Amino acid sequence: MTWIVLSAVASVPWLGVRVFDLVTGSHTLSPHDHPYPVAILAGLAILGAAYLLSVGAEVAQVDISRSLALAFLALIAILPEYAVDMVFAWKGGDDPKNIVYATANMTGANRLLIGLFWPVVVFVFAIRHKRDRIVLDSPFRLEIFFLLLATAYSFTIPFRRQIHLVDFVLLASMFVWYAIRASKTHGDEPPHLEGVAERIASRGKTKRRRTVLIMFGWAAIGIIAAAEPFAESLIVTGDKLLSGLLGAEQAKFLTVQWVAPLASEFPELVVASMFAIKAMPESALGSLVSSKVNQWTLLIGALPAVYVVSHMVHGHGFTWAMPLDVLQSEEIFLTSAQSLFAAILLVNLDLNVREAWVLLVLFLSQFFLPLLIPAIDLLVDVPFSAESTRVGFSAIYILLGVGVLAVSRTRRGAFIDIIRSRGAKTAVSRG
Repeated sequence: MTWIVLSAVASVPWLGVRVFDLVTGSHTLSPHDHPYPVAILAGLAILGAAYLLSVGAEVAQVDISRSLALAFLALIAILPEYAVDMVFAWKGGDDPKNIVYATANMTGANRLLIGLFWPVVVFVFAIRHKRDRIVLDSPFRLEIFFLLLATAYSFTIPFRRQIHLVDFVLLASMFVWYAIRASKTHGDEPPHLEGVAERIASRGKTKRRRTVLIMFGWAAIGIIAAAEPFAESLIVTGDKLLSGLLGAEQAKFLTVQWVAPLASEFPELVVASMFAIKAMPESALGSLVSSKVNQWTLLIGALPAVYVVSHMVHGHGFTWAMPLDVLQSEEIFLTSAQSLFAAILLVNLDLNVREAWVLLVLFLSQFFLPLLIPAIDLLVDVPFSAESTRVGFSAIYILLGVGVLAVSRTRRGAFIDIIRSRGAKTAVSRG
């Protein structure tokens, strides 16, 4: 139990600072004035919370289905992402300039999950356990079905150039449907627990459940208290590093789209990596897939709801939707295309190292290529822009997804089976 105690204590220094500031009304450590100390203390709190979440999710599988346990873990772990994105949506209700940051943060978080986090857990598992792939159990067909469903719906948003309150109702309902289905999904075998998780699970039903609730609760407090300052400290650092190279506006957009989500999603990456190290690959990748479903339904849907309320509170009247410009529409379309390709890769519940490299290289290419546009313009006499980059990568993702289905009969069959059965558990072919 030593690691449990240390993980809980890791949050205490930062929580102490936050409580002291609330009581005295001071700002002992401001992310803007002291970014490095804030990053260290808040980062420790997040690491401790992530360990508590990973153990709690293991033990919770004794009493509830693994899908529901991972869905609950994902919801807690990405609370910081919700907090950051909702702040931008709220500010957008008063100042339309902030709407672009709300969608930038949301699309960045979603693309990071697939383009960076999925490959990382595959690589960690491969290096630690000398295996070249992660194979998911049949119950994870449910997550793939809802990822495909949410992705298909997301393609309609860029063409409408707005995220409507109707989208909030439909996407939130989709998430509730997923949660209800997840609560009824069970694996073939009870979870195999070792170490701390095994000792907690053996304490008896009442004590076990109480302990898990306390661990989840303390982890949620630590993440909520630390995530936003941690993200702000990294944004300040990123702004300082990038503003001289790219200009203030572009530097802020890039830090909001990539640095802030990386910081706010950090607990989820740590939890998934811990699962991979502990030879729990299904929980490692499964938790990230669940997070993607969560963000691709509830997070997108929440944006117009917060925006509409803020729009009225700030005296601008009632509106039905949060408007999107061309840039935001292209970003969402690119995120949808990446989601489609990733879901197609996973329809046979198998992600290998080679496929993880494809996801990572495509992600890094779209991340770094816009930074090279000025140099490319000097070398080739071809119109080239960030806009054409987004459109081009969207086309690549879609064509690759269609190509995989066309070439692989097993994936094509698994894709059809998942759609027809709506994610119900059936036999799955590999290959």
